[in-house]
Amino acid sequence: MTYRPELAPRAVAQLGGFPVEALTALARRVGRVCEDPYDAVVSNQQGVDRTDRWAMFGDRDQGFFQFSVRDDILAVVVVDVTWAG
Repeated sequence: MTYRPELAPRAVAQLGGFPVEALTALARRVGRVCEDPYDAVVSNQQGVDRTDRWAMFGDRDQGFFQFSVRDDILAVVVVDVTWAG
């Protein structure tokens, strides 16, 4: 079952000024996360709630994003994005 990606308003605001390579890498990783958001190889749990997660992206893991898995609507909601590349 594939989840659909969503960006929270905060994440959208953070993307301004991101280089194209970062946006491309982010889109690829979010797409992979949407295939199975609980796959421990692709993402990591953040805190006690297993639906609060994070994942790295970029060729050398120069960025990471936090997301929430919404099983009720089959969505992965990206809430925070950081690019250090």
